[in-house]
Amino acid sequence: MRVYANLHLHSIHSDGKYSPAELVRVAKEEGYSALAIADHDTATAFPELKAAADAEGMECLFAVEFSVNKPKNYHIVGFGFDPEYPPMKKYLADMALRQTDNTYGVFNEGVEKGYFTGITWEEILEYNKGIKWLCNEHIFNAMLDKEAPFQATIHFAALKAVGEYNPSIDLGQGVIVKFKIVILDESAEAAV
Repeated sequence: MRVYANLHLHSIHSDGKYSPAELVRVAKEEGYSALAIADHDTATAFPELKAAADAEGMECLFAVEFSVNKPKNYHIVGFGFDPEYPPMKKYLADMALRQTDNTYGVFNEGVEKGYFTGITWEEILEYNKGIKWLCNEHIFNAMLDKEAPFQATIHFAALKAVGEYNPSIDLGQGVIVKFKIVILDESAEAAV
């Protein structure tokens, strides 16, 4: 018997688009019989995911995608550890606070530059009630829900003409991650 599993899912508890219960629904519709939540640096989504998976008769694994900053920035997915182990619990709480503080800084800078209007940080927190790890997606989702105006512009330095930009990251040991960014117009305001 084959078992299909998605072992790297993100929920609204980090930078995903779906609640944990919605992830279970979608995974079941797509034919998966097992799944793992692997939100960035937080374990807060697992209880909801586990309850929804149990109700659907699906197997559920616990995981977290850890942000590692040394020697380089990358992510490692850890499975099956105890998030309540005191040093781990403190680490995850500290990481959530760090991410939310960074996002708060991005929000304030956006307000100062006039990109974000018609919404306050308190409204963003209220919209994302119970979520400890906040990123830019949480700001934008709250703004969209409120129908607050915003100007989001992606700028790529030194790219003013239509064309392609192909950056890469050398992870060492022959592993290179390549990106392809296509500039859609001469103003370099929209990219894919």
